[in-house]
Amino acid sequence: MAMNLKAPALNNTFLKGRAHQLQHPPRCVSLGRPARSAPCMAISKKELVAKVADKTEISVKDVGPIINATLEVISESLLIGEKVSLIGFGTFEARTRKARTGRNPRTGEPLDIPESRIPAFSAGKAFKDAMKAAPKPE
Repeated sequence: MAMNLKAPALNNTFLKGRAHQLQHPPRCVSLGRPARSAPCMAISKKELVAKVADKTEISVKDVGPIINATLEVISESLLIGEKVSLIGFGTFEARTRKARTGRNPRTGEPLDIPESRIPAFSAGKAFKDAMKAAPKPE
């Protein structure tokens, strides 16, 4: 019995919707994609652990829990309202967004957006200076 292995025809609306995505790939997709384009230079937590392990000559198995603990401490500190300041790198803090009135994009009717807390990062002077002096990635 012969099977039909022909790919289904794509309709024109699908192609029109995808044309913008094909011309302008997403800026940052680090979901296991092997080759990274210039605008997508994000590294995953797994890659961060591997790089730290390589720089410190500590095993990946030992570095993983250290990175996890560091991120947990930063998160817990922000949740209770503390700032986390890493001199030369930057400061993590929780900021409060005021309540405001927005609009439903579909209907145009006004919406009340409640006050919310968001995490924020402010780069330190040394980090900013290093970024300015570094060549732009290709």
